[in-house]
Amino acid sequence: MLQSRISDQEQRLVAERLVKYTGTARVKLEFLHFPNEPRELNLKNVERLKKCFQTEGCYRLVLENRIPAIIDASQLNDALQASGILATELLSHPKEGYPELKFPAGYQWTCLH
Repeated sequence: MLQSRISDQEQRLVAERLVKYTGTARVKLEFLHFPNEPRELNLKNVERLKKCFQTEGCYRLVLENRIPAIIDASQLNDALQASGILATELLSHPKEGYPELKFPAGYQWTCLH
């Protein structure tokens, strides 16, 4: 019974993503906004993460390191135009990296997590 509920939920998520997903782009950190309450800072974990970044670097193209966000369609179109990027380029998986979207100062994406 539990397995069937998981499958139903997964199917709904996949269907929703097919309708709403517009692609992947690079965005400067200054444009990211996390509306959820930040959790308490764990200094031990901070030091662990610093060591990881110093020894391994940051793998920005790895799926697990991406940040899902919400953007209004008109704002996305404005950013695509300002960046000189076609919407179809956001759906490609280029070897040289994803295109970078440019936004006006003060703009904030709503990050999901």
